[in-house]
Amino acid sequence: MSKMRSNGKGIASQSKTRFHGKLFLTGNINYNDGSAIEKESILEMALFNKIIFNYENGKPTIFLSALVEYGCESLLPHFYLKKFSQVFKDYHKIVIGWPGRKHLYYGFVDEFWQIDESLTHLRHYTKAFTGMSRNIKNIEKALERFGKVIKSNDLNLFFCEGICKNCQVKFVNSSRIGACKKCGSEELMQSVLGDTTYHKKNYMPINFDFSGYENWLDEVAGGKCIGVFARKRKTYGRNLPAEFYKVLCDGLVEKGYKILWLGEKESTLPCIDNSFFDFTTSKFADDIYACHGLVSRCKATFQAWTASTRLAQATNTPYCLVESYDQIFGMGQEGKRINLLTKDMSKKKIIFANYRTVMENVEYFAKQSLNYFIEFIEKSDSSDVMLPSHHSEALSSHIKAVDLWKAI
Repeated sequence: MSKMRSNGKGIASQSKTRFHGKLFLTGNINYNDGSAIEKESILEMALFNKIIFNYENGKPTIFLSALVEYGCESLLPHFYLKKFSQVFKDYHKIVIGWPGRKHLYYGFVDEFWQIDESLTHLRHYTKAFTGMSRNIKNIEKALERFGKVIKSNDLNLFFCEGICKNCQVKFVNSSRIGACKKCGSEELMQSVLGDTTYHKKNYMPINFDFSGYENWLDEVAGGKCIGVFARKRKTYGRNLPAEFYKVLCDGLVEKGYKILWLGEKESTLPCIDNSFFDFTTSKFADDIYACHGLVSRCKATFQAWTASTRLAQATNTPYCLVESYDQIFGMGQEGKRINLLTKDMSKKKIIFANYRTVMENVEYFAKQSLNYFIEFIEKSDSSDVMLPSHHSEALSSHIKAVDLWKAI
């Protein structure tokens, strides 16, 4: 390993690390909006840029793989890293992850290895904590030659594993269960996702300090700003076309708002207007901390079928999310994450919508979304709403009858 040098604030970066190994292909997956996952290319090597926080050595090494979806990765600093740091205090702790994520891990680990920018297309193969990438799975396997490895799938287990206080048997659950299947005891420690209300008490905020970014933030985020995350992911599909964002953004501009076009460049629709500030092509495009800084300056953010709400939640910025009912209150886990991470429920608004129904009349949906969003940011109307669909009448009645946010 070459000698590192400090670049300020105890962070150093210079070396590159390569892994070689036989990797595999995944098949095509097509979604109802026409997007698709192509066959995953075989990598002959994976290149990482090494960032060192702590030079101490002589300890056994443990790696934590954070090459996962940001919607799940964002849970780590709030609910996982403190325990990880304590449990493995006698290890030299290294996180492998995406470029620009070092601020999420500083203070918890000794090193952060960010995958080279040429390999960020692997984000297309991430799916929650489990992933679909053979490349990522083989990188994790290769790391076992150098130390203990906590794989991305192990993180999934952390958030979904509970324990019976009586017989100590462990169980996997992502919703609350009433009794232990082994001994029948009701004295259970539910998993993080099984009892979000309880575990929310253990929420650990990120200590934001945007010193060094102030001049840039003042320059690009002055005035009344709205952050727009225009999803264009291959995983899952559910991407809205440019015509939707044109109607939405034109309406916001008419109201005197300035648009900040936010998101990761690999998974964001190209900016539709040169007058908008385009974060995806900025000098800080790979810096999640800088993106947090922009969001913190926004009146609110808007997003559809994406977990970019995490940035607003972390900075306590109001946000509006378009999402399907099942992802909030059904088999999906987005509702649980919203409950865990949203500090003030009056600062969130959910627009329930069925993607296929939306695509039947995009302009109508855009106008409706604009109206609801304006009511949210200008009249503080944070009540959740239901866009018309085949099941909307029954679902609307259900929402009115039950405080579902307290039930998750």
